[in-house]
Amino acid sequence: MGYEKFQGFESLDDIRSKFEVSEDEKLFPTEDELLLAYNESCNDGYAEEAHIYFVRDGQLYAVYASHCSCYGYEDKWGPEKEDWELVKKHLESWSEDTWLKERFEAVNKMFEMFGPGK
Repeated sequence: MGYEKFQGFESLDDIRSKFEVSEDEKLFPTEDELLLAYNESCNDGYAEEAHIYFVRDGQLYAVYASHCSCYGYEDKWGPEKEDWELVKKHLESWSEDTWLKERFEAVNKMFEMFGPGK
């Protein structure tokens, strides 16, 4: 199986639309900067959770967002500087949780391909 950047999102335009990110937002990834855009449905489709990772100028950024069925991701775009070691700790905590298996597999593959020393 190949690596898929978009899992639950169709494209950067889809992310921009769902998060209502303006075209002049400076901290929005290009296709080359994007590592993973993961979106999962939770609670029988009544909620969603997104994990978006990108690298700019050697710095890893992440957007973690969730919403219930009443709202979407509007106004939840807020990239934060992230650390690969913290991503690794997330992976360790997700690895044994069967509910988080797909998230673990997606982020773990990203870590293997782009993490420290790659």
